[in-house]
Amino acid sequence: MPMITKYVKFDYYRTVIRQKEAPASIPDSPYDLRPFLMRIGSSSLLDRIMPYKQEKARVESYAFDEDTGYWDIYFTRLRDFNVPTRAKEDQPAEPIDLDDDEYIGENVSAIYDENHHILMLQRNKYSLGPSAITEYINYFHDNPNEEIFLRPIRIVNTKNKIKSAKFHRKIRIKFADLDKKNTEGRSASIAKWMSLFQEYESVIGEVIISVDRKRNATLGGSVSKFLDELYENKDVITSAEVSIKRSELSEIEVVDLFEEHAHDIISFTVPPRTVLNHEAVVYQMVQTYNKRKAEILQYL
Repeated sequence: MPMITKYVKFDYYRTVIRQKEAPASIPDSPYDLRPFLMRIGSSSLLDRIMPYKQEKARVESYAFDEDTGYWDIYFTRLRDFNVPTRAKEDQPAEPIDLDDDEYIGENVSAIYDENHHILMLQRNKYSLGPSAITEYINYFHDNPNEEIFLRPIRIVNTKNKIKSAKFHRKIRIKFADLDKKNTEGRSASIAKWMSLFQEYESVIGEVIISVDRKRNATLGGSVSKFLDELYENKDVITSAEVSIKRSELSEIEVVDLFEEHAHDIISFTVPPRTVLNHEAVVYQMVQTYNKRKAEILQYL
């Protein structure tokens, strides 16, 4: 059976709390998620449910790992609309019938570093995002005068980080709104790509520049100059990712040029017709976080 590779994005947040009436000049205070988890842990699955956008949300499970020193948390979005169909190759598609108390579960995994108040959260466009999880935590917070936030951890000097890498493996660029933009005053490469897309009357385009699979292969040309060109043309570029290796022994890291918040992209290889296993996702999250931990703490 062929395997499928899925690329999943994970964002880093710091958990903080502040008085609702506090002026903006007063800084956030770190917030420890453990009281929230203890409160959830003393409740049944039914009592953990929060109404969310005509749907429901809850913490499915959580646990503390003595070996890693981190908590893992499993959030679920329960939906009962836009239910998918079931189909066979030689038969028409049929709707999946749900009982009155059944839902389609959309899940996200998270790990929590209690010592530094850092939450690493899986991004899943069909499940709960950071704003929904923030709402969920506040829903079960017992002080109405306080508000808890997930603050994205800002990256410092993204451009310098990319330029200083020893190996540049891949650049992936996405263009948009090309029908509303002209090529005047742009660098030759950007103008050439825009003209090519516009020739086919396309509004959106994508360019991928990559090396082969040799261990220490790197892109030629002036990558530094090209990165500057990308920054100068942000009005037509919706995203630009660069895959780098900081040294011969380091792992490949995907960095978003325009993303100012700390994140990682992890690949998973799974069989068709299966979902990502929470335990397997958490294992990879822990490995990735431990590699980035010193750097992320510097951002704080």
